[in-house]
Order: sequence, then C-alpha cells, then structure tokens
Amino acid sequence: MNSTDATPDEIIQFFKEEFAKVPDHIQFMYDVAPTSLQGHYTMWNHLFKDPSEGGSIPKRYKALVAMSIAKAARNKQSALWWTHAAMHWGLKVEELTENVCFNLTGQGLGTFIDIGSECLKYAITLQPTLNIDFDALEPMPKLTSYHHLGEKLVPLDQEIFPVLIENIIDPTNDEEKKIHEYFQRSFNAPMPEFWALLGKESLEMLEGYFLLRKETMKREEEGGFTPKIIKELNAVAIDTLLHNDWGGTAHLRAALVNGATIEQVREIEGLVIMEAGMVAYKMSGVAFVKSAAAYLEKLTLIK
Repeated sequence: MNSTDATPDEIIQFFKEEFAKVPDHIQFMYDVAPTSLQGHYTMWNHLFKDPSEGGSIPKRYKALVAMSIAKAARNKQSALWWTHAAMHWGLKVEELTENVCFNLTGQGLGTFIDIGSECLKYAITLQPTLNIDFDALEPMPKLTSYHHLGEKLVPLDQEIFPVLIENIIDPTNDEEKKIHEYFQRSFNAPMPEFWALLGKESLEMLEGYFLLRKETMKREEEGGFTPKIIKELNAVAIDTLLHNDWGGTAHLRAALVNGATIEQVREIEGLVIMEAGMVAYKMSGVAFVKSAAAYLEKLTLIK
C-alpha cells in the first residue's frame, strides 16, 4: 500500500492486520482528523521498513527507540504502544530490559517506576502469546567498525566533536582507575570531567552509576542482548529530546566508531520527529545529523 495514496480506512485495516488491534490514538485520529492520520501514516510507512525493504535498521529496534523517546517525554501510554509494536515485530524481553534499565542512568528511578517497569510487565505477559520465529528475524546490516584507527581518530574528534575534549582529571586510586578505564573504553574518548569530579566528591555515587550502566551497555560478545549501535543510537534519540548536547555527541560518536551509518542516524532522528515533534529535531537533532555526516566523510579519508 502506497502511504501517500492510502485511505483512512486502509490505514485502519493495516493496523488491525499488523498488530491485531487499532491503538486508541490511531482510531481517534481516524474519527476526528483523517488527513492528519494520513500524514502520520506516511511518516510511519517511511520509517518502519526492515533492511530488506529499504530501511537501515530492523523495525523492531526502531520501535524500541520510539518507546525510549516516549519514556523520555514521560508519555506512558505511547511507551506501552511502542512496546506492543516492538514485541509484535520480534523484540525480545531481554532487549527491552536492557533499554529500560539503561534509562535509569539518565532519567532515574521515577521514570522506571512510572513507565519503564510497566512496559516490562506488559512485554513479559505479551511475549508468550506471540508466535515469533526469532531465527527468521531480519538481522542487523553488516557494520564497518573504525576502532582500528585508534589514535588517528583524535584530530578528527577535536575538529568535529570538540565538546568531548575536556579537562583531564586523573584517578587517584584503583577503583577510580577501573571506572575511568571503563568509560574511556566505552566512548573511545577521555573520561568526562563531570563524571571524574563526581568520583572525587562521592566515589560511591559514581560506583553505583558505573554498575547501572556497565550491565546495560555490554556488547553482544560481552553478554549483552541488543546490538551495540542500537544502544548508542537509542541514547542519541533520548539526548535529542532532552537537548543534551554532550550526551548526544558522546553516544553519536560511539555509534559511528562502532559502525553506524548516516542513514541509521537519519532514521533515528526521524523517529524523534514523529514521536516528539519537529522542535526537538530543530533544536538538537539536525546538528547531530550534520555532525555524523561530517565525521563519516572524514573517516573515509583516513588511511
């Protein structure tokens, strides 16, 4: 069905067939603003394509990111809807758990209690009722990692991502050193000053944060469940909504070094537009897209 030609009735039928129900917001748009429904569906149809259909990220992961954006916007109903969509497309409860628990690091316990835990409870109940062949799901596209460039990335970082170049605060004990090494390895960038200072002021707070983050951001080969670039791009989407330039820049860089493409960055920012509106994209998202394009262009020139 061509999204620009789809009638409101055809759109309603699509949601019935795809998800076994029509979500309340789609039904309401159908009832009161059918042209708006067509506009929403046109964006939807463009974004939610698997790689075999012309997309750059499997749609189950795009629904997962949309759920994160809804959580960051404190929209429980929308987060539950995206959980429903992601699970119908084959997202595993373990992947959702990583996402929800990572959210604790940036938005704290309140969002987990009000929204994240409810999404998890719903997913745990829903998954056994779905007939998902996990072996047949679309895999992530093959990625090109740039870790091998090592120190050659540093001049490029200073040019494209100067916000990551901060005052260096050295660790003074073994525990601080372990945490510094983790963050530097995770971001392939210096330990940020605000975290380093927290370690000086309250090492226990930094240790707790470190443990929260370490378990949820593992690579698959380290025992993680969700692809690393999905975790990083998910964080970029949240930071776009929150206008968190440092966090978005750090996670964007990590995503790109791990192999994310400009098409994937654009899809993630498209989800921001659809779920959170154009203002968030204008305020932060477009800058992240521009930075990603500039970084990737320069990467291809490094020998």
